[in-house]
Amino acid sequence: MPLLISDDITARGLLYGTAIAAVLAETIATHLGQGRGRRGARLRGLGESFAATTLGRSHGGDSADRGTKRLLVWSAAIGLTACLLIAINVPSLRFGANTWTTLVFGIAIAWLGVLLRIWAVWSLGRFFQRDVMIQNDHVVWRGGPYRLLRHPAYAGTLISYLGVGLAIGSWVGALVWVAIVAAAYVPRIRLEEAELTRALGDSYRDYARSTARLVPGLW
Repeated sequence: MPLLISDDITARGLLYGTAIAAVLAETIATHLGQGRGRRGARLRGLGESFAATTLGRSHGGDSADRGTKRLLVWSAAIGLTACLLIAINVPSLRFGANTWTTLVFGIAIAWLGVLLRIWAVWSLGRFFQRDVMIQNDHVVWRGGPYRLLRHPAYAGTLISYLGVGLAIGSWVGALVWVAIVAAAYVPRIRLEEAELTRALGDSYRDYARSTARLVPGLW
């Protein structure tokens, strides 16, 4: 039996449309959030400082990325390739998937992840960037999804990959994709948190003690 997304143009259109819409949604959230952050900075004045737990390049700072962004890009590409190869070439691993029900369910899961990520992006405003840098006015931000998670944008990405992988047609392929990317997130998260702890000290340690990294109650 062929993959649903290969055999049905509507299914394929839903999957491609979801991917395109997710990119557009994050682009818009980034633009609106950065505009909101700049206005907020002007209103707060010099006596107050904005807070963030994602590292960026606004207001100075030296890159401490150490190749982790490249690692994330490659892990996403390798994970997607593995997911596709499993779904296409190992029909026995499509059990419980490759149906209209699981395609719609997968897209719904993907959108939950996308919404969590764009909420995190919008919440951080002008401090959201994709490089690891300590900014001159960095302090701890506990708003939005950061009240519960230290890395909600990463959690959203993993959820969206799980959903897209299921929509492609294989639970196993989806889990392999998530596992590959999650493994790449570990050094990235440890690097970010080391930099934040070095720069922010006890304020970040206190925040870290009261929140999870990616999954409440687990890690």
